[in-house]
Amino acid sequence: MRQIQYLFLGGICIITSLVSQELEPVQTPPPAYSESFDSGLEEEPDSIESPEDIEDLEDSEDPEEMGSTEIQSTEEELIKEQDPVIVDQQVVFHQESMQRFGYNAPSRTAVGRAWDVFTTGSFIYWQPSEDNIELGQTVNTHSTVLPMLGTMFNMHFGYKPGFKVGMGINFDHDDWTLYTEYMWLRSKDRQSVSTTGLSVDSLSILSYSYWQYPLRSGANLDEIQGTWHVNFKWLDFVLQRAYYLGTQWTLTPYFGGRATWIDQKYSVFAISHRSGVNYTTYQKSHSWGVGLATGGHVNCLLGYGIRLYGKSAMDLLYTQYSRQIYIPYSINNGFVPDVDMHQYGLVTLRPHAELDMGLGWERYFDRNRWHIDLSAGYDFHIFWTQNMFLQFTDNNTPTQVARGGDLYLQGLTASVKLDF
Repeated sequence: MRQIQYLFLGGICIITSLVSQELEPVQTPPPAYSESFDSGLEEEPDSIESPEDIEDLEDSEDPEEMGSTEIQSTEEELIKEQDPVIVDQQVVFHQESMQRFGYNAPSRTAVGRAWDVFTTGSFIYWQPSEDNIELGQTVNTHSTVLPMLGTMFNMHFGYKPGFKVGMGINFDHDDWTLYTEYMWLRSKDRQSVSTTGLSVDSLSILSYSYWQYPLRSGANLDEIQGTWHVNFKWLDFVLQRAYYLGTQWTLTPYFGGRATWIDQKYSVFAISHRSGVNYTTYQKSHSWGVGLATGGHVNCLLGYGIRLYGKSAMDLLYTQYSRQIYIPYSINNGFVPDVDMHQYGLVTLRPHAELDMGLGWERYFDRNRWHIDLSAGYDFHIFWTQNMFLQFTDNNTPTQVARGGDLYLQGLTASVKLDF
């Protein structure tokens, strides 16, 4: 009985093994391997002359090596889709190369010393001026009906000397330059208008000053004297980069910050000899501002170191004002204060723009260890709404308003720059 059981189990095992062999899928080699294998069986290549050549041929046709070659070629195709960048005469591919494509060659001054710093100095001869600070007017005594005829008298504005000094340093990183500059200008202008020699019945007499207290404006004036002081300072701190635009043009864009300090004083002294009354007005305005600045320099290279240059810039300043108005009233050698007012902490935003044009010349010397640059040009500046002086407009109640007006600077600038 046991023998029959052993025979039965053995037959089952044989049948199971046969069925599994029939169901197992046929493993076929890769096409590249099978073709090379079949071609090697059918025909022997003419180029094979030794067993070493046969081994080399079989190694070169290894399926794993061929697969890695296909992967490597795919990676190279993906890399070639990126932009090349030449660094140290080697071609390097990376995804950020578009930022360097079209890189502008630097045009900053390069001297043969390690310091790579420079200093600047400028002599300025500028004219400060401001809107709405006229002294007064005349009226025609026979103008009993409208229109009223007369003449308005303006403040005289003259040119005054000042200076600018600066210092900068050049960096190796992307040829950037850090530069700071300080400017100082002080001006004092006077203007007077007099009716000396004119009788009361003359065709025109000096009527009144715009700055006197309305309740004291009844008398005709014989003389008006006005004085305007302005003390101007600014400090720039910018980061800039000079580069070529073609072969004859260079551009230096910059951005940074600016701080300004503007002090103004305006006094008007009016006299009426016939009534024995003097009118005096003192006003002061102090402001400081800080903000962002941006602009650029452009040079047109003419050859032999000569160039034409232009500059434009714009800044927006957070500005704070404080101001005072004091009006004493004098009669019979006695003084009575009509107005004594102060205002502090008036905050606002003020823009400023500038435009400079001129001619320059530069040269290296001492085997390129030093570089000098000379230039002369004309500058224009406008500081919006800097006239914060008050004027009274109501004869019944002492109502005052700010006349408003812009502050202007214009004039000649002669500069020298030394690189070392």
